[in-house]
Amino acid sequence: IRLVSCGHIVMPDLWASWAAPVLYLGCLSLACARYVSIADYNPPLGENALATETFRRAIQDVAAAGGGMVFVPAGTYLLGPLNLTSHLVLWLAAGAVLKADTVKKRLPLLPPLPSYGPSDKPASYFKTYMRVQADLRDALPRYQPLLYGRKLKNVTITGDNGTLDGDGVVWWRRWLTEPLYGRPHLIEFELSQDIVLRNVTLLNPGFWTVHFWRCEYVTVQFLTILVVPWDPPVRPTNTDGVNPDSSKHVLIEDSYFQTGDDAVAIKSGWDCFGREVGVASQNITVRRIVVRQTRGCLAAGVTVGSEMSGGVKDVFLSDSVFLNAGVAVEIKVGTCRGGYVKDISIRNLTVLDTTRGALVVMATYPEQNPFCKDRNPPRPSVSNIVFRDVRILGPTRGKLVHLQGTPEINLQNISLYNITGQGQWVCSEVSGSASDNHPKACPVLTKPGSPRYLKRALPEPLGWRNDGRCGDQFRAGEGSPGRCPTQAEFMAEAAKPEREEAEPFLDSAPCCASSGWCGSAAEHCVCDGCVDYRGAAFKPTALAAVDMEEVAQLPPAKRAASADSSVGKMQSRPPQALASSVGMMTMTLAPPPPPPPPPPPPPPPP
Repeated sequence: IRLVSCGHIVMPDLWASWAAPVLYLGCLSLACARYVSIADYNPPLGENALATETFRRAIQDVAAAGGGMVFVPAGTYLLGPLNLTSHLVLWLAAGAVLKADTVKKRLPLLPPLPSYGPSDKPASYFKTYMRVQADLRDALPRYQPLLYGRKLKNVTITGDNGTLDGDGVVWWRRWLTEPLYGRPHLIEFELSQDIVLRNVTLLNPGFWTVHFWRCEYVTVQFLTILVVPWDPPVRPTNTDGVNPDSSKHVLIEDSYFQTGDDAVAIKSGWDCFGREVGVASQNITVRRIVVRQTRGCLAAGVTVGSEMSGGVKDVFLSDSVFLNAGVAVEIKVGTCRGGYVKDISIRNLTVLDTTRGALVVMATYPEQNPFCKDRNPPRPSVSNIVFRDVRILGPTRGKLVHLQGTPEINLQNISLYNITGQGQWVCSEVSGSASDNHPKACPVLTKPGSPRYLKRALPEPLGWRNDGRCGDQFRAGEGSPGRCPTQAEFMAEAAKPEREEAEPFLDSAPCCASSGWCGSAAEHCVCDGCVDYRGAAFKPTALAAVDMEEVAQLPPAKRAASADSSVGKMQSRPPQALASSVGMMTMTLAPPPPPPPPPPPPPPPP
């Protein structure tokens, strides 16, 4: 590796590659950054000698310099858990293998995550909950992952396709035969931002492979996840791929998943603890992935839930292939979850062999959090889900499309267009629209534009939205199509935190008067009496159509900027997760009335 100098920054000559720009940007404000090679610390090699301390010293040296790169040459290194640091590039050379230590007495315990369980209790409190084959996620104290970061910024794990090996077979056997604390993830970040995983292979995690909890601006690219249970044939339970959890501005793309559970699972906390933390997962894009699940796996390729009590919104899945899975795409909630799932767009998928069905939206997921004692938990809501252009080529031993609500949880505004395959549709307690599907969709799903559809789409206005968007696509908290607020309602919310999320929409989205409604297919209000509640009058106007599937990829700051036809005027920082291939929307507003002419100058003095 040739070293070059950039001021005080000395680092490998990698400017044409992926990690260096991240490191460079993170180091602009630093006096210097450090490049170290693990070989300089003389680590022991092989699967029988721990190299943990040498890696910890290398990371500490980089941290002391304010950031830098840790280069890992080829070889196998047996490691206990590592605490990463900010402004770090961990570069794994070809042939480098970091293998996780599985000796329990050498592994620290982390407290439960606050959105999953009682994080203030000592480890002894959980003894009665530890049972053989218990599935309590991160509600229990959990063994620390191989790579762990908390409250970090600007971390990249990349290289020439090196490998992280969780030695998961040890944990899968233990789970079958002994009570355990929470099994370790392979990689986990909490409360962190600007995280990149790129061009590495992740092998056999003990539990979820990658977990992002309350993170933002996350990029996952060219990742290979391999769960290999055939030798020996032990069931790899709960070996999810990548799980964004109460996280936002996440991009997952161009990756291969061979998992023993859901390949990508979008979550936001479990029952009462998730509702109390109340942080949604939002603005998540998954595209160009390939999923091949392990033998006997009944899980989903991409799923929302079932732990979604903090809410999930603005998810965009596209251009992906599911070679075999329990279900290609599944949205699942339970009756005691609370929270919401809304504004989900799924398009251009190819599905081969599935076991439980190709597309599933269900409100009957059974598992409840044993630490939650509330007797009447709130019901979750599921609305505004769009499936478009899904080719189901292989056989399915379940239903082709299965939409299952309950009398308490009606699935609202579920739309399916151009879904093709062979099999049966089953729908219950669902409303929405469908067209151009083969075989035909359930009769309860009406054709867009029909009188029956429009009648369904515009029930009595029960709630209002604060962001200038309304109508059937943008529902209020009660689940009904959002109406415009009255001026009194709008002004009363001015000092509340809910307004912050709405702010980016308001400059470019004048809302109708209190009696106005959007058309069911319109993005913004199109009716008489449009006003800007900030005081500038707008004439009634028709707005250009906007593709919400593209808008969903933008964080709130960028959504506001995208209303400007000149992208160059945007001032918000571009997240790494959305630095490329993001379609921008352009809205055309009728110009406001010209300002009144200035007053005439005063007459000259006599």
